[in-house]
Amino acid sequence: GLPARETTLSIGELSALTHPDDINLQDVADDVLSGRTSWIDHAFRVRHSAGHWVWLRARADVTSDLADQNRLQVFGIAFDITEKKRIEEFGRQADMRLNDAIESISESFVLWDADRRLTMCNSKFFELHGIDAGMQLTGKTCEEISEIALYPALPCHGQDTPAPASYLCQLDDGRWLNVSERRTRDGGIVSVGTDITEDRKSTRLNSSHRIRS
Repeated sequence: GLPARETTLSIGELSALTHPDDINLQDVADDVLSGRTSWIDHAFRVRHSAGHWVWLRARADVTSDLADQNRLQVFGIAFDITEKKRIEEFGRQADMRLNDAIESISESFVLWDADRRLTMCNSKFFELHGIDAGMQLTGKTCEEISEIALYPALPCHGQDTPAPASYLCQLDDGRWLNVSERRTRDGGIVSVGTDITEDRKSTRLNSSHRIRS
């Protein structure tokens, strides 16, 4: 948004336009002049003349002037990546909202990909299966997680085995889960597990009471 200029821009003039959180142009210039780097590749925001920020990606090679080996030259391009950054931020915000929604439900939630590797899950999944909350599970197979879990009972269906819509399973500590599963379009499985232990106890007590009556 700035008018074209025939003269050079100083480091100070450029620095006044860049976002201080993204880049320090003086440090970049020092690296080039000292020979610590022979190339430049940075993404940073620049203030538009209208007041908003524009994301740029600058890539350049540092070479010596053919006429004067002591004189450095920088050849490169800077291109606008504002839209790319906007899309990335939109995706990041969408992921955050999805994670918040999954975390807010009271049931255990887990998403397996087509190779039966865990893609995402909520804290209730860790809790139900006795897995350390700080453990990294993303990318692990169902079998690997079963070995880690204190209370496994994980549905390790084969890739060609149709996942049941719902079923009951009992954990090693005696608790009962009602598990509902759905196949995703890419062959993965969404699994939601509800702890129904208290419901089953209540049902058995009611049944015993009716029999004694």
